[in-house]
Amino acid sequence: MVGKNANAVKGLDAETPLRTTGWSASLAADKGNLLLMLYEKAIRCMEEALVLIEAGDMIGKGAKIIQAQEIVLQLADSLDKNSGIEGAIEIALNLERLYLYIYTRLIRGNNLLDQKAIGEALHLMGTLCTAWEQIIPVTSNASKTAAANA
Repeated sequence: MVGKNANAVKGLDAETPLRTTGWSASLAADKGNLLLMLYEKAIRCMEEALVLIEAGDMIGKGAKIIQAQEIVLQLADSLDKNSGIEGAIEIALNLERLYLYIYTRLIRGNNLLDQKAIGEALHLMGTLCTAWEQIIPVTSNASKTAAANA
């Protein structure tokens, strides 16, 4: 996350830190599920774009690629590059570079009808999604335990 209070969820009062609220664990789990939903939507858009290229629907293809690009940019924008956690900043910066690479592959795929570029972006997003799926259930279970103890 970016902003003045990295512990606050976007859309909430910036003066209300997540770590001090009884419902923060629930929000963390919801953020994890939202992250997975964004990945899944971007992946679906890329898959649909490849089908639309084969069908000759360039307008539909463009709309799906643009949707995927917007999601990728949103994911990049939501990274917390100001975390005080050791190693977190480096991870966030590496993820940002990867998201921007995926974004450029989608631009190439859209402009040049490059199915390989779209396929590469799709593969990278799928790999990241699988990694997050492995992390988020652990986070969600820990969050439920923390919420129950709060």
